Amino acid sequence: MSVRTCTFEGGTNGASIPTSAAGASSAFSVSSSGLVYSTERPAHGTVGGKIPGGATGTQNWVWTQDAGDSCFVRCYANFDANGTEISIFQIRHASGNALRLFKTTAGTIRMSDPGSSNRATSSMAVSPDTTYRFEAWCKGSAAGAGEGRFAVYLGDSTTPLYESALATGLTNQAITEVRYGSIGTAIDTWWDDLGYKSGADAVYGPWVPAAPALDPDPDPPVLGIVRRLDFTGSAAGAGGTLPVVASVAQVSGPDITATLAAVSGTGSLVWSFVDDLERADDIVLTWQLEDAASGASDPATVTIGPGGTPVVRRVGGPLVWDPGDETWR
Repeated sequence: MSVRTCTFEGGTNGASIPTSAAGASSAFSVSSSGLVYSTERPAHGTVGGKIPGGATGTQNWVWTQDAGDSCFVRCYANFDANGTEISIFQIRHASGNALRLFKTTAGTIRMSDPGSSNRATSSMAVSPDTTYRFEAWCKGSAAGAGEGRFAVYLGDSTTPLYESALATGLTNQAITEVRYGSIGTAIDTWWDDLGYKSGADAVYGPWVPAAPALDPDPDPPVLGIVRRLDFTGSAAGAGGTLPVVASVAQVSGPDITATLAAVSGTGSLVWSFVDDLERADDIVLTWQLEDAASGASDPATVTIGPGGTPVVRRVGGPLVWDPGDETWR
């Protein structure tokens, strides 16, 4: 599977966006002359892309399809007003659109097929000055077995405002490229975090936002906070495992508040601490875990680095970001 993204981070406000755009994991094959970096309405970070109102002709970014017969695409967009039709995605084959997603003049989102027939229209309309996430999937097939669908989200939400049914029977040939952006519009539009997946693994499903960095709290005296540490499945000292944590006892390190919570039927330790000492060395918190069934126990440690940077170690694997409840596990 090929994955490409473009965040536009690092670009200069008002400057033209080249094919080798700032924040792009790989260069675009086309970046139209009217496109500029903008700090006005980025979806994330401080910089996004902008198609200024009044730009003429085709104004979009293009990535070439490079693997497989399907692709999954994403972008964040913010429209200055309704009343103007604006293309969001054009998933193309050699002689036209395999699937097109666009905003209608009424603000609804419509998906059209290679013959420009309407295959789905959202039951909701987008509001001006609001950032939405658009995702679409398309399978190319010259034999009439092509497919497509799309969804609309508010920002980083994982619950769609609208999700179309699967459109089938598209005679759309092999996919050759994906275009992001409009075809000449009278209103300003802002774009950010373009995404593209191609190949057999480019299946339909939410493109989950990336996890934020696990940074220390910027306001002293709190030098570090970790919200959840999951000890489930930790290795016991005798080589076995601790599938269900029955109890957790702190045996060393600064005093902190800790509670044991059930997560999907297993034990997890939810903990936090405040360290107001100016120190150059690590502090180490040691825990003794006891298995509910066997009574086996094993120590686990958490190291907090100098300046409060959390350096987390757990027996059984690293912390994993859970986008559902926006916390590290």
